Amino acid sequence: MRDIAFEIKLEFPIKEPVLALGGELKNTVCCVKGKTAFISNPLSDLENADDYENFVDLVKNLPRKLGIIPEIIAYDMHPDFISTKTAKRADIWPDAGRVAVQHHEAHIASCAAAEKINSDFIGLAFDGTGYGTDGTMWGGEIFDGSIYNGFNRIARLMPIELPGGMAAIREPWRLALSLSKAAEIDIEKPDSVSKEKWSIVNQILQNKNMRQVKASSFGRLFDGVAALLDICHFAKGEAEAAIALERISDSVQPETTYSLPYEQNKAGLLEINWKPMVRQIIEDYRKGIAKEKISAAFHDSIAKSVFDLCSKIANERKTIVASGGVFFNKRLTFNLKQLFENAGFKFVLPEKLPPSDAGISLGQAVMAGYEKINKQYSTRNIQ
Repeated sequence: MRDIAFEIKLEFPIKEPVLALGGELKNTVCCVKGKTAFISNPLSDLENADDYENFVDLVKNLPRKLGIIPEIIAYDMHPDFISTKTAKRADIWPDAGRVAVQHHEAHIASCAAAEKINSDFIGLAFDGTGYGTDGTMWGGEIFDGSIYNGFNRIARLMPIELPGGMAAIREPWRLALSLSKAAEIDIEKPDSVSKEKWSIVNQILQNKNMRQVKASSFGRLFDGVAALLDICHFAKGEAEAAIALERISDSVQPETTYSLPYEQNKAGLLEINWKPMVRQIIEDYRKGIAKEKISAAFHDSIAKSVFDLCSKIANERKTIVASGGVFFNKRLTFNLKQLFENAGFKFVLPEKLPPSDAGISLGQAVMAGYEKINKQYSTRNIQ
């Protein structure tokens, strides 16, 4: 069928037919009946009128073409996603129950379902940002559990303040300033940034009475470090800064590694602390150490820290499932795979689906569809 990009066979059947509406960017729609999941071709951005029109057509008509009448509609928890708002429309399969699924749980569930990982595992969900169950922005999350019994969030990256909110994604210099302020080191204003903007963002970061937007996001950490190294201060495309940072590290052997300790926060989560690393990066750059070597050390240090943390919490679990856009980064992914497999772990990456948001509709579908998870999440009425 022309609308279908992927067909995934599940290990165990889903009892109630599910229609999952995916995310906002790289959106896909997933229909599941029994042991077969049908995933649509990706749509770039649902804020684009043509993409949204095609999305609504898929939501209304793809199940019918497949001979499926959805009993469950699964969607992302983010209240402002267009796909979420569409899921709550009364004219969209009104007899189906509604099930909200957390973005990063959907990432790792998607990989686990497609690659047939049925036992408990440690899940790494690393991306730009996604809406968390606590109403904050996530993007550097570590879970344990399974797609049948649900997931527990057990660790994260220490949150990074995003001065200006979404503007920090388009302007990574804001993240560089945020990282440096948190690490208690002053940095110089880049020539490409106006004095007025620099001053305003400084004031935002210093004003503790102002509501702070934060994200526990590896994607934002990569962006901020790219700006600290004067690689990318303004990003025109998605992940432009992070890609540029990875590119200069290619085939470079670092002379050192950076400190990324983890500690338990007040909520009981283990938290990877990036502040010591940021201090070391700024100091090395000021000493004249090549940014290529700093980037290589940055990548390798993250891999080592994540490996150390997961090794500590693994207990008897010997499978690591990884998904999210950060895993397009070849250096980080290679290092993680090598570290885990050398230690006797099975390291599972998405192969049948991409690690990006194009895969999360499958994760939403299986999380909502398997019985125990359905009982955990289901609202069973349109809100």
